[in-house]
Amino acid sequence: MHILILTPHKNREKIDRYEAGESMLLALEENKITWDYHAPWEKFEGDLGKYDAVLVWAYNGKKHNMIFWATKFEAECEKLGIPVINSIKGCFYSHSYCYKKWNEANIPCPKYQNFQTPEELDLKYPIILRVDDQHEAKNVFLAHNYEEAVSICKEQLEKYISSEKSDKITRPLDLAIEYQDVRAEDGYYHKRRTIVIGDKLIRREHTISDNWIVNIGNRVANEHSRLMNQDFYENGDTDADLVYRAAKALDSDIVALDYTIKSDGEYIFWEGNKNFKMYGNKIFGKDDINPATGRNYEQMRSLDLAVGRALVDLIYKRVENRAAAS
Repeated sequence: MHILILTPHKNREKIDRYEAGESMLLALEENKITWDYHAPWEKFEGDLGKYDAVLVWAYNGKKHNMIFWATKFEAECEKLGIPVINSIKGCFYSHSYCYKKWNEANIPCPKYQNFQTPEELDLKYPIILRVDDQHEAKNVFLAHNYEEAVSICKEQLEKYISSEKSDKITRPLDLAIEYQDVRAEDGYYHKRRTIVIGDKLIRREHTISDNWIVNIGNRVANEHSRLMNQDFYENGDTDADLVYRAAKALDSDIVALDYTIKSDGEYIFWEGNKNFKMYGNKIFGKDDINPATGRNYEQMRSLDLAVGRALVDLIYKRVENRAAAS
């Protein structure tokens, strides 16, 4: 099988760094799937019809207006009957898209409001203020009252106006999210990540933190975090069907879901990530143990490969379905 990968990165080094090389490319290789790369804003040279499928993997996909060009490229694939996996359509960067789709599907998530000025806000305080299409906890603030929200928005706008053009991080705030105090009885804030590919759920990590912002940058690594991860890996979710439905509601073949199970057992979903980083074992030596999860080098590598193998299964299924329909 021969596929084309639409990507903003055009060499193996960057694919490995940004696009889950351990999980994606190695799994393709072990299944004897060959591939070429293409940046969709560039003129395509060659025969598109020779590819069995097109895979879109667009981490850093804002580069060169990739969403626009990938949409046009996908339209050409549709004309030729070439299946597209992980289409640029569906959830992408904005958190509000996820909340909108989850509300429509009755998936538990926080209340939210897009805004231009803090005077428009009508959510109950405290609220989280952030940039709708930014991730990795960039430009995220907690406002306890209206006056604090005005001050935070004003300061962020002033920083944006005075920032250099090359500064792509500082942006005006445009999304408010209901703050929910989900600190557990153990004193930590918890968050899980499950990657859903087709109909497969892959348990990625159970993260704990002292901070209400829970991510890899501020996670706690101790015996308790390792036990939490062991339980997650071995037993999964009490409501795996809800996790699956949360992924499917976002209209994407591949999505990494971040969510919390509250003390009362209720779920709340925070965001869906369509194109995600997978550090896996890249930052560890072969004798290292991940201090937060307790997993060794080979276990981390096998978790990455599980993602890639699920992707391979999805590619084959989509190609077979297209062939059967033609």
